[in-house]
Amino acid sequence: MRVIHGPALWTCWREYRLSSFGADLVAGLSVGLLSLPLALAFAIASGVSPAQGLTSAIVAGLVASLLGGTRFQISGPSVSFVILNLAVLSRFGLSGVITCTLLAGLILCLMGLVRLGSTIKYLPLPVIVGFTNGIAVLIASTQLRDLLGLRLESVPGDFLGRLLVVGQHLPSVSLSATLLGLGCLAVILGFQRYAPRIPGTILALAAASGLVALVGLPVETIGSRFGDLPRGLTPPMLPSCDTRLLAELLSPALSLALLGAIESLMAAALTDRLSGDKHDPN
Repeated sequence: MRVIHGPALWTCWREYRLSSFGADLVAGLSVGLLSLPLALAFAIASGVSPAQGLTSAIVAGLVASLLGGTRFQISGPSVSFVILNLAVLSRFGLSGVITCTLLAGLILCLMGLVRLGSTIKYLPLPVIVGFTNGIAVLIASTQLRDLLGLRLESVPGDFLGRLLVVGQHLPSVSLSATLLGLGCLAVILGFQRYAPRIPGTILALAAASGLVALVGLPVETIGSRFGDLPRGLTPPMLPSCDTRLLAELLSPALSLALLGAIESLMAAALTDRLSGDKHDPN
């Protein structure tokens, strides 16, 4: 078993062979194509612009590749953070999200320095499963407006209030948007079930986008809602230095940090079983 100490890029680069580059290139292209729509979708679900989600995915992927403690882990958009980001955004605005994210990163660095990475494996599995499934239900409720094409400017932050408002606006449902969304979902689930090696997500995205463009279906697009995406990275924003705000953001930042640690280390443990490596949890 190969044991990794510190950033995997620093410890494994001497063993890298040019013969592996072809497979790595295909893997990188596949992950990039999957991350693109996910970054846009998760940014919209979190209440920020698609450009900011795209920039975050690019920067996070580069940092994880340079500093990650496992050879095979790739960082990309994660649906689990949507609800936490949305709650912070609705209360503290975009500056609050940036500050909270920075605090979460600092907490994760501190956890690594004091070598708390190994303790994550002692968390009860039912707690993790219940937590992630609960987040999935909450996120699904935030997407009902767009899935059904409802004429609704905004949705409440609480779960029950969100369902109530969606139910009140059901008469404005768009048949085109609903059928298009359900069709994409059916294609993705079908390929996952019967042809898991084929990227059903990419095929569904390309087919649905082409159908909308060719037939001219009356559905909202990213361009119609947010305008054209910028050709470069969005400029960085400085976090807030208000001490009172920092104190209020400490709790959600801790939640973000723990969730990030759990998801990353669970993924690293999975790649260990597939590759025979032993990742560095810190």
